[in-house]
Amino acid sequence: MKIRSYKGTSLEKLHETILRELGPQAVVVHRNKAGVSRFLGKPRHELIAVADDGAADAHLIAQANPMSEWKKHMALQEKKFQAMEAALERMCGDMERLTTETSPSLAAEPELAGLPPSMRDWDPRFLNKIRGQIPGLFDPKPSRHLIEELGSFFPVQESFQVGSDGRRPRIVALVGPTGCGKTTTLSKLAAKWSLNDSLSVGIITSDTYRIAAVDQTREYAALLGLEMRVVFSATEARQAVEAFRDKDVILVDTPGRNYYDPVAMRGLKGILQAMNPLRTLLLAPATLNRQATCDLVQRYDALAPDALVVTKIDETRAHAIFTVLASETACPVAFLTNGQRVPEDLMRATRTGIAGLALNGTAEEMPA
Repeated sequence: MKIRSYKGTSLEKLHETILRELGPQAVVVHRNKAGVSRFLGKPRHELIAVADDGAADAHLIAQANPMSEWKKHMALQEKKFQAMEAALERMCGDMERLTTETSPSLAAEPELAGLPPSMRDWDPRFLNKIRGQIPGLFDPKPSRHLIEELGSFFPVQESFQVGSDGRRPRIVALVGPTGCGKTTTLSKLAAKWSLNDSLSVGIITSDTYRIAAVDQTREYAALLGLEMRVVFSATEARQAVEAFRDKDVILVDTPGRNYYDPVAMRGLKGILQAMNPLRTLLLAPATLNRQATCDLVQRYDALAPDALVVTKIDETRAHAIFTVLASETACPVAFLTNGQRVPEDLMRATRTGIAGLALNGTAEEMPA
């Protein structure tokens, strides 16, 4: 493990140095002020970064051909991450099945007896709510009328509008756990609102925890021709909003942190409060199991999200998460994402589309 200390007056330049020397897998584990520069009169900062020896050495070797090696490295890391995520999801599923099989209180629930395969993972609270209210619910081929009836039980915001009420700018922050797709979703929304809706968009990122995150956001912003600002504190967040006061929309990317850590959540809440008034979108991967989804909603309730974005619906064939969300929170689903393409893989949520996903894993076309 490589551990290095970096000092300077510019946090952004320090991050660039860490990225250059340790590579995109480096993580900043400590930050503090190291006094004031004698010559410039600016505060000096000290960052302590760590990186795996192999990853850091590979990064240095790749400097001879940085762009091609960067792409290869990112593709390899993405494959590794997806494999780890899939393995973790299988383990969580196995643990949940074992718990159900060994717990009489769960296994004996009469509400789960005789359910079709597509409903066996649905939240029991949701099943109890709709049972008896929808004739033909267990039909092997659900009718259009059945899908419409079922859709009425899902909280959905079918039209998430920005910039239509004359207020400028409208600030939209994306929050959620690590790996839920915040940066990619932000890019999809930025492309939709700037290219499709002809709105002026500015991007703010506070995701300075992962060294490569800022560069990923900057690359998306450059491709879309949008301005971007990096903030490290609540004060800088307020200044960035002021700098973008002429924009129609400001999109804010936030770090994915451990939402069981109250200190991390308070820090995130402080930055968001500095940018009020804003609207918050909570991202929830469709691959989460029931307990993880409940924990996610409960922990992020402190940020008072306005709507939900369910991501990665293409990475699972079971979409029970919608029944969990409908049972756990009244917060509506506004968007769905189903891939990495920007901006194509972004869909506007509809009640019939979500009902179709929950019943048989497919949704009607729901363009954003």
